[in-house]
Amino acid sequence: MRPSRLAPLALFAAAMLGLAACGGGGAGASGGSAQTVNIGLLVPLTGPYAETGEEQKLGAQMAVDEINQAGGITSLGGAKLNLTVRDAGTQVSDSVSAMTSLLASGNITAGIGTGITSNTIAASQVSEQRKTPWLDVTFGDQLTGRGFKYLFITSPLASELDKESFPAVQQLATEAGVKLDKVGLLPGTNSVLTDTAKEIASIYAPQFGWNVVMNETLQPGSVTGAVTSGLVDRINSSGAQALFVGSATPDVIAIQKQQIAQGKTPVPWVLSGAPYVSKSFVDALGPQGSQGVIATVSAGVYPSDQAISDKISAAGQVPNEYNLVPYSEVYMIKEALEAAKSTDKDKVRDAIAALDLKGGQAGSVWPCNCVKFDPTGRSATNKAVLIQWQNGKPITVFPESVAGAKAFFPKN
Repeated sequence: MRPSRLAPLALFAAAMLGLAACGGGGAGASGGSAQTVNIGLLVPLTGPYAETGEEQKLGAQMAVDEINQAGGITSLGGAKLNLTVRDAGTQVSDSVSAMTSLLASGNITAGIGTGITSNTIAASQVSEQRKTPWLDVTFGDQLTGRGFKYLFITSPLASELDKESFPAVQQLATEAGVKLDKVGLLPGTNSVLTDTAKEIASIYAPQFGWNVVMNETLQPGSVTGAVTSGLVDRINSSGAQALFVGSATPDVIAIQKQQIAQGKTPVPWVLSGAPYVSKSFVDALGPQGSQGVIATVSAGVYPSDQAISDKISAAGQVPNEYNLVPYSEVYMIKEALEAAKSTDKDKVRDAIAALDLKGGQAGSVWPCNCVKFDPTGRSATNKAVLIQWQNGKPITVFPESVAGAKAFFPKN
């Protein structure tokens, strides 16, 4: 998840004092017994991001169950994995407190979460202090720019994601026979969203010949009642062929519903993040309202991960990066444990850093079907994935090598 809410420095000082009180996490900490290896999962289970937390929990638990049923960690005598879950909450302070509590016992070998950039920026300071390997699917460039040794980010840089996704949109429109020359920008007040809108207007619109016919910053949650009808009237009169950025999921839903109520074919959105590839999103809009919406993510459904995608669907969720990536990340930890032949956190950390996997469950959710990290701890191989809702189903439309169908744009 890309939106970021940065925490005060005082919060980190308090967290570090808490760590000092409960003792340091030295390199020799075992992080598990010979029979059980504990993996931490820190995700939001309450508040506005609770759905993403439940998605991450499902994917991680599926991987744990598969590994245990297959005999556990072979190099550790068949040791079984145990998923220890904590609620990351909503605020940065919630996540820092939860991470401090989770790692206080010293028996967590490695962990995953939170899926929220700002919360992971803060909470990872705790896992770094405790020398606990930590993986997450968040995009903020600053996550891997701090020289941390124990943090591994499985998604691409946010800046690289933009460089790939907007040219991809232009390519997909062209292949669909649409000359994309009128676009609208409707960011929220969050700095990540406003910066993205500025980037589109100053870089990509001139590059691709897009005329920005609408550029309004919306207060998240403000698209209700008369505001909705007035906004949709402006969208319709602008002639925009695509809408970019989006202020918040409820606002996008309200705009789509209003366009349908006016008898219009909804203008397709190009949005960022798995919340737009979720069950609650399609349930709120149905096939008609979600039709054509494109979300830029880091993982999707392709032939290599069809089996786990089917299991996720059977569990009542929509396969997206929030359930697919933790599934992969647990398998990354499994492969690292096999290579390290130990639960020593430093050895596991080094094994994660050295991963160079092709195929298998760990690689299956990524377009390259592979796993490798660069020296900063960021994925060295993962790229932007574009998912489009087509007839009520999320379909990978980019990159072409793993696309399930071609993208379409209404010819307004």
